[in-house]
Amino acid sequence: MVKAPPAHLGFLAEVLRRYPVRVFFRGEVLPEGPLRGEKLFEEGDLALYWEGPPPSREVQEALRLLLQVFREVLELKERELALLRSQEESARLLGLLLHEIKNPLMSVLGALELALETEGLPQEGKELLAIAEKSARRIQELLQKAQEYLRLGQGVRLKSERVDLKALLRQVADEIRPLARRKGIQLRLVLPKREAWVYGDREWLYQAVLNVLNNSVKYTPEGGRVAVRLLVGQDQYGMAISDTGPGIPQEEQARVFEPFYRASTRGEVENRWHRGLWEVLWNHRIMLFNPRYGRLGLVAMPYFLLFEALGPVVEVLGYVSLPLFALLGLLNPSFALLFLLFALGYGVLLSHLAVGVETLLLKRYPSLGERLRLLLLPFLEVLGYLQVLALERFLATFQVWRKRGVWGEMRRKGLEPSQEKDHA
Repeated sequence: MVKAPPAHLGFLAEVLRRYPVRVFFRGEVLPEGPLRGEKLFEEGDLALYWEGPPPSREVQEALRLLLQVFREVLELKERELALLRSQEESARLLGLLLHEIKNPLMSVLGALELALETEGLPQEGKELLAIAEKSARRIQELLQKAQEYLRLGQGVRLKSERVDLKALLRQVADEIRPLARRKGIQLRLVLPKREAWVYGDREWLYQAVLNVLNNSVKYTPEGGRVAVRLLVGQDQYGMAISDTGPGIPQEEQARVFEPFYRASTRGEVENRWHRGLWEVLWNHRIMLFNPRYGRLGLVAMPYFLLFEALGPVVEVLGYVSLPLFALLGLLNPSFALLFLLFALGYGVLLSHLAVGVETLLLKRYPSLGERLRLLLLPFLEVLGYLQVLALERFLATFQVWRKRGVWGEMRRKGLEPSQEKDHA
C-alpha cells in the first residue's frame, strides 16, 4: 500500500508549497506538522485543510480537482504495483513448475529409449513407442521454449564480445546441413573474403540465425534451394536468408515476431492433415471392413478412406477430365453444367446451414452486416479456394506414398520467428 505521495507527483508538492493547506491522507499529515485550519474537502481517507482566511470558490474548486486527480493517479499506481507483483509471482511459480516437470519427463524419455532398444518387440509396439517418444520430445522442446520466454520477459543480460560472423554462419550452416540433405535441399553459403567482426552476444546471435535458417529449410519443399548471405556495408553488416518456400502472406508479415505466433503457409495445413490421414489409415489398415472392430471398422474407417482420403483424387481427376472429355466429344454440356451447379450449390447450402447454426443457436454474429458477409463468403469459397485445397490434398496423397506413409516431423517452434520469403 502506498502511504506517501509518489515523488513524480510534483503538482501536489507545488500546491503544498504555494498555499496554506495541509493534506490528511491515510493517517499522515502533508506536509508534516500539526493538523490546523478549516476542512475544505474530505473524501474517504483524503481530506484538505486550509489555514487562514477562507479562499475564493474558484480556488476551492481548483484544489478539490487537484486532490481528486492526486487520488486517482495514486490508485492507478497502486494497481500497477499490484499487477507487477502478481506477474512476478506467476512467473516464479511457472518457472518452478517448468523446472519440476523436466525431471519426470527425462525419466519418461529414458524409459522409452530403453523400451525401443528391447529385442523381440512387435512392430506395432515399436511404432506406438516411437510415437510416444516423439510426443515426449515435443513436450521437452516446449518446456525449453517456455523457460526461454520467461527469461526474456524478466529481462536478459546481453554480453558484449567480439563475434566472428563468418565463423558463426558456418557453424549454423553445418548444424542445419543434415536436415537440408535429408530433404534434398541445396544449402548455399555466400561469405565475403574480408573478415567480419562485430560486438554482441554470440549465443543469442547464433540462436536467432539458427531459428530463421531452420524455418527456411523446414518450410522449403524437397529439392528446393536455401541461400545464406553475409552482406558487407561501409560500417555495418547484414545477413540475408532466402529460400524457394511458400513464403508468408503479406497481411501476416507484420506479426511474424509475436511470441507463439505461427504464420499460415498456403496449403501447408491441408497437405499435412491429408498426409496424416493416409498414415493413420495405413497403420491401422487391419481395421478396414473388419467386423471385429464394429462400427469403427465397418463404417468410420471406410468413410475416411473412400470420402476423405480418396475424395480429393476423384475431385481433381474430375476437373481435369471435364475439358478432356469436352474436346473428345464425350461430354453432355447441359448435364455437366447442371451437375457442377448442383455440386457447388450443395457445398454452399452446407456452409449456409453452418452459419445459421452459429447465428441462431450460439449467437456469435449479432450484426446484420456480419451475417450478410458470411452468407456471401460460401459463394466465393467454391470459386477457387476449395479447388486449391483439393489440389493440395491430391498432391499430398502421392507425397505420402513416396515417403512410405511418413507425414513429416511436427516440431513446434513457439518462440522462434516464422520465416519470410526473403529474410533480412
